[in-house]
Amino acid sequence: MVVAAFALFGRRCAKGEKDFLTAERHLRPLALREKSAAVLNALAWHAVLQDAVGRQALDDSLAANKQRAFESGPCLHTLAAIYAELGRTNDAMEGLRSSVAARGGHLCDCDLYVLGRIAEQYELADVAAALYRRVSRQSAAQDVYGLAERRLKKLGAAIPPPSPPVRSSPVPLSGS
Repeated sequence: MVVAAFALFGRRCAKGEKDFLTAERHLRPLALREKSAAVLNALAWHAVLQDAVGRQALDDSLAANKQRAFESGPCLHTLAAIYAELGRTNDAMEGLRSSVAARGGHLCDCDLYVLGRIAEQYELADVAAALYRRVSRQSAAQDVYGLAERRLKKLGAAIPPPSPPVRSSPVPLSGS
């Protein structure tokens, strides 16, 4: 049931904000009935994707994290992103630190987005743009690339061209 609801939610969210609100209305009862951290985290993350972060998204993310004892990397990342969107930079940094630690200390593209939002809160538009440009189009988190691209547009910054494909053989350093 939860997996099917996720699929429906994803399809509806892809159609735009109006459908996000409709899908959210259908998923919220499921999340409350099943008390699913995964569904609550998905609701919170999709609020970030739709630029619709508010008190409900924060409550959903906190509830998901509480269920996971504040030890789930993805749930902690969603919480950090929500705090960053709300301008709560100290909380965003703490959430990001916890998320990175839960993943073994490795930064990923999704972290660059949160750092960029924090930089924006401090009016460091150039720093934010540089962080957003580092988000790879080939990232496992395709939605994060879209978020970074949206922020670059809002900043009026140039969007980088697609990265060239990685060569499979080494490039010779000399004429040999």
